[in-house]
Amino acid sequence: MKDFKFKTAMIAIIAGAAIAVAVALTPLPSKATISSIVLPPAVTGSTNVPTYSGTLHNFSNSSAGDLFCISGSATKIIKVKVIHVSAIASAAVNSTLSVVRRSTLDTGGTPTAVTPTPSDSNNAAGTAVVTGYGTAPTTGTLIGRIRAQKLAVGTTSSASFSTVPALFNFSSFWDQAQVLRGVNQAICVDIDATSGGIWEIDAEFTEE
Repeated sequence: MKDFKFKTAMIAIIAGAAIAVAVALTPLPSKATISSIVLPPAVTGSTNVPTYSGTLHNFSNSSAGDLFCISGSATKIIKVKVIHVSAIASAAVNSTLSVVRRSTLDTGGTPTAVTPTPSDSNNAAGTAVVTGYGTAPTTGTLIGRIRAQKLAVGTTSSASFSTVPALFNFSSFWDQAQVLRGVNQAICVDIDATSGGIWEIDAEFTEE
């Protein structure tokens, strides 16, 4: 029995030594090889795809319904990466936010066109349509709800308040972004009725 244990231990030692020698003899990649490795955008945090932001600032809306929409383009594929939402109101409230996908566009309401801001001055003008609604529109056809979250809304009269924005991130760690193909598809932020609501919304998207 002792002889068997001794032989087993020796085999393990010899195998370990062989692996160590093989690793030591394996050539390391050259500096040129290392420098040529290109990490994907989700790791590096950068991309050469034209990127844009659409923002509503101090935007008043008290009614329930779609507050903010990004609709697609006739010439580009739009990929919505992230949306942030925060607000203050006449009275503190927990407001339900939903990010929804629609196959037809909203109509009516009180629309305000938002000009997309490019992340690079060399980008062509954005072709996605970004719209804020001061009063709720008649909503387009719902495909489905993508995200939902309660937002703690502070008051306009409070001298100090902390509003943690709602963050809807669609493209972390190689997740597929929300893709809009054609002019009739839209991603919208739908809200509860929020008396005296003053909203801050920003969205980032690419055009390919």
